[in-house]
Amino acid sequence: MTSFIPPVKSLREKAFEINTVEPNKAAIYTDDDFDPMTKPKRNSWLAEHKEYGQSFNAYKNTSFNRIKKSKQNVIYICPLEQFSEENPTKCPSLTVLIKFLQAFYSGVEVKVLNSTSTSSKPQFTSRMNDSVLQYKTGDILNYLKKIIPKDAYCVLGLTMVDLYPDDSWNFVFGIASLENRVGVFSFARYHPSFYGDHNLSSFEIEKLLLRRSCKVASHEIGHMFGIKHCIFYQCAMNGSNHMDESDSRPIELCPVDLRKLQYCIGFDELERYNNMLNFFKEHADIFPDQISWFEKRLEKIRARKQQQ
Repeated sequence: MTSFIPPVKSLREKAFEINTVEPNKAAIYTDDDFDPMTKPKRNSWLAEHKEYGQSFNAYKNTSFNRIKKSKQNVIYICPLEQFSEENPTKCPSLTVLIKFLQAFYSGVEVKVLNSTSTSSKPQFTSRMNDSVLQYKTGDILNYLKKIIPKDAYCVLGLTMVDLYPDDSWNFVFGIASLENRVGVFSFARYHPSFYGDHNLSSFEIEKLLLRRSCKVASHEIGHMFGIKHCIFYQCAMNGSNHMDESDSRPIELCPVDLRKLQYCIGFDELERYNNMLNFFKEHADIFPDQISWFEKRLEKIRARKQQQ
């Protein structure tokens, strides 16, 4: 157990440098629509991992690729095996996932990089762990480094096969390398059948798998943007130790990490909020809870801007 103490409001505001926010953007970075981080539960990420947090100022002072100043400005999604759009109960829809990522990382182009188009099918070190096939992440990252396009901000490999980083680990959901601009994550443990749950309807499986996939994809890509785990709010960039914790993690960024991402990409925050809202409306059957949050958030921001 760590001795993590949730940051109080003054420390949260200091983390996103409230005093340096432009006056016309102040309404966007108010924190009353975001849930502060609470004392960690047993077996949760912050209960078992020492995290120091990353303020906006600390983020600015790190070395990372700012998209608005770079020709490396495309996010590539690289499926490591065939993902069928016709069977969303087996794997998430790449089409929907890419639409979500384009809204989440507004202003950045997201493309599919087909690994089967390379000269030979990649071979990764594998093992059986309690009857579960697993790929070794280091092999995948090395492969992605070899095929990364010149215009790539990052390449994210995705697979329905479970992952492990080395023999001492049981598994890992995903892993990313900021320096090399590559990462990989697995949807294997995001599928209900992995835990023996075969009682869900086809739609419930599709909904759960897609929601989880959007969360983990945006989270892992966030690391490749240089954003570390969030300790200030309930946030898309929170760490997670297990599926319950991952499911409870919000799908949206807190003010601290929103400001980091805006600094890196240069998008208009309100335009991004609208892009996210439009995506959730387009897929309201999958994401019913997100629509009201974004609508209320935008309504509050506009009201506050009129008062300024």
